Amino acid sequence: MGWLVAKTRWEIAEYQVMTHRRRRTKRPFRYAWIVKKVFVYVVLFLVVLGFAALPLAKGRLFYQSYWGGAVFVPVILGITVLIVVVAVRDIRAEWRKRHPQA
Repeated sequence: MGWLVAKTRWEIAEYQVMTHRRRRTKRPFRYAWIVKKVFVYVVLFLVVLGFAALPLAKGRLFYQSYWGGAVFVPVILGITVLIVVVAVRDIRAEWRKRHPQA
């Protein structure tokens, strides 16, 4: 409609460029969900692994928890492995849900 009022070719071209820019929408990143999930699981993995790394580096199999009880470090390593298993299964299930043909 605005191009009907334009008087010169320059004004028509400028209007067409403006409307083209307005129509264009930013396409979202297709795999943003996987980046977010992997980031969350990696951070969780590193935090839990950090609880086990310090006592093992000092050569101890137990460390004292916040409440004063002894925590067996291999249990923390088992929890870390469990986090990795859950992460892989969760991401695979999400991938299959979003890509049923694969």
